[in-house]
Amino acid sequence: MKLHHRVTLYSVGGVFAEILFTSLTSLVLRKDITLHGKTQLWVILLYGFGGLWFETLERALRQRSSALRLGTYVANIWAIEYAAGYILERFVIGTCPWRYTGWTNLHGYIQFSHLPAWLILSAIAERLIVYLRTHKLVPIVSPDPIAQTPTLPPPLPLQPPSEANYDYVSGRWSDDSECGGLGDDGDDVGV
Repeated sequence: MKLHHRVTLYSVGGVFAEILFTSLTSLVLRKDITLHGKTQLWVILLYGFGGLWFETLERALRQRSSALRLGTYVANIWAIEYAAGYILERFVIGTCPWRYTGWTNLHGYIQFSHLPAWLILSAIAERLIVYLRTHKLVPIVSPDPIAQTPTLPPPLPLQPPSEANYDYVSGRWSDDSECGGLGDDGDDVGV
């Protein structure tokens, strides 16, 4: 699967998950049976490129425990969410589109009470990435950076120069080519 297809898949999946989450939250917390869900267009980029970052994390953490993998995914989600909220507020649009309130947020950029939702989304995203990789839809790269290093062919064996070209007085190899070198008297020829 090409890069832009994967970014689109992650964007659409992330936006769908966010609308589903906000709809269910609206139903549970406000008893809104219309299932009103919402999101912002800014998150399309976050989910799309965040999905690519998840591919990298999944490769690096493939052999680790589920708890470590999920914890790392959520920590990265929060780092991306915080950085994006900060950048959007300070440098781009003057506000954070998802400004959180309440005591479980950090500066309004991340909401710690969303931990269960992020854990579930992380587990689903990991399964999706594994599915794409096993069906050869995501490039397969070894998690070992040494294994990714291209190998060079072995060097050709060097033939030592013959002793006939070595000047024992000067301690140098003579070059008897037309371009110059040491003559019979040890002086540089052609200089």
